[in-house]
Amino acid sequence: MRGLAIAAALALAPALALSACGGSSETSTEAPQPEAGSRSPIEATASRFAAAVEAKDVRAFCKVLAPSAVQRLGEGRSNGSKECLVVWGPKQNPFFKVEDPNLAVEDVTEIDGTSATARLANGGRLVFLRERGNWYVNIAPAKE
Repeated sequence: MRGLAIAAALALAPALALSACGGSSETSTEAPQPEAGSRSPIEATASRFAAAVEAKDVRAFCKVLAPSAVQRLGEGRSNGSKECLVVWGPKQNPFFKVEDPNLAVEDVTEIDGTSATARLANGGRLVFLRERGNWYVNIAPAKE
């Protein structure tokens, strides 16, 4: 489980290395989606991810992660959400340790049905997954 979190963090190491990088009371597991006419849903998801990182808000961070990835953190148990809060907590979350991560989306480079990749302002990439009709950040891809 920790290995998965570490592997995910290492996969995003270029994004973290290129820049020197509260809590929410909401209980919903669905990530809020943008209003019609606003930025693309992928860019809006990236903005929520960046805001959670900037605020060091573990709950908001876990809400923007793909539900299937959160479930994998719980290794198939029903406590995937609770596991996310532990695995990506403020002390061990590599994103929270970077002073100015600059996670702004430069452009969405690939969209393939239910997955997408965006190039970030810091030179890194962020992968997205569409689940339950919404876009989420996918920092724990399934093993192939």
